[in-house]
Amino acid sequence: NLTGTKFTGAKLSGSDFFSCDLTDAVLEGADLKKANLDGTTLRRANLAKADLQGASLFATIIESANLNGANLRDTRIIGYLRGATLVEANLSNANIGADPGNQSMGVMRAQFVSADLTGADLTGGNLFKADFSFASLRKAKLVNANLQNADLASTDFTGADVTGAEFNKANVDGAIFV
Repeated sequence: NLTGTKFTGAKLSGSDFFSCDLTDAVLEGADLKKANLDGTTLRRANLAKADLQGASLFATIIESANLNGANLRDTRIIGYLRGATLVEANLSNANIGADPGNQSMGVMRAQFVSADLTGADLTGGNLFKADFSFASLRKAKLVNANLQNADLASTDFTGADVTGAEFNKANVDGAIFV
């Protein structure tokens, strides 16, 4: 249990936080490159400007967390990010898509419901079956992103760059593309 722990600017590259409770933890600017955060609870955690490049966040609860300006390039994310803020976050080449071979207990996918990804970079990301319903992807960069079968209901794409993005079988009911 690491609830409320302060790791501001800490060097935690490659650390194993498997199944830890980091609710309300402060990891602002922390180096978490290639860290194992599988099964971790990061509810309301502050990860602003943290470097999570290549980290694993499988079955992770990141609800209402602050990931503004965080580097999530090349990460694996299957988790619950409802209400999280990822403004200007780098999620390029992130693997956020559902794993079709690992669905015995139902669809395990990233859920960004009502999350704020304004200005986020999701270039080349695998977002297959991800749930972005009611999320803000305003001014986001989704160049060549795979959004096949994604739930994009009422998602705001105002000013987003979706050049080359794949939307095959995605639910875009009520989505805003201006």
